[in-house]
Amino acid sequence: MGTTALLRNKWGAQGYTSLLYQEHYHDAVGREVDLILNGVGVADLTPFGKFILEGPGATKFLSSMVANTLPKQNRVNISHMLTHNGKVYAELTISRLGKDRYYMVTGSGSELHDYRWLKHHIPEGAEFKLRNVTEEMGVLAVTGKYSRDVMTKLTDSALSHVEFPFWNVVK
Repeated sequence: MGTTALLRNKWGAQGYTSLLYQEHYHDAVGREVDLILNGVGVADLTPFGKFILEGPGATKFLSSMVANTLPKQNRVNISHMLTHNGKVYAELTISRLGKDRYYMVTGSGSELHDYRWLKHHIPEGAEFKLRNVTEEMGVLAVTGKYSRDVMTKLTDSALSHVEFPFWNVVK
């Protein structure tokens, strides 16, 4: 990250101290990073915004809303919704669960912002539906070097790198 980005966000600006640079947080953050890189970490991402988009025409609509190729079935990607001027409006993690069925995750502070943006652009008479399922679903992110080992003990699904590659999704 360059100096311009740091100053634009006030990080490093005179009189501004990011939590990252406060000494009493530094060691704790370092331990957390080390434990995840060399072990396993679990993050509760339940507050993140979660949407289901499904029905005939959902793929065509979503493809028109993001600046990325939509993932193939049972795959995941990161995509950005853009403004009409081409600026990034929002970032979504999109999981394709079926031909015209998508599960999308966005930041917790962006839930209503992103949901309204999508709703606003749905054409009248569309056969597909967009649902906000944030309050209906929890999300735990299991990350780190040994995350597959932990998850293998919790499911009967095959989770090797071959059987369940990175950016894969199963229902």
